[in-house]
Amino acid sequence: MAKKARKKAAHSRPDTVKWTAQQMKKNPGASMTDLKKLGNAAGYHVYPLIIGLARKELGWSRPK
Repeated sequence: MAKKARKKAAHSRPDTVKWTAQQMKKNPGASMTDLKKLGNAAGYHVYPLIIGLARKELGWSRPK
């Protein structure tokens, strides 16, 4: 039985990080679930690494 082919991401990782950072800047209290839902609606694949890279881009420290 053949494996299912993975769907190619609509946007590159840097584009996704930039988009996620913009969303986080607009709404700093947004949860990961909120960002994932917004991302899916806009065609971005948001996952924990992307959120970490977006926080780094914004200069926000890691939550303790």
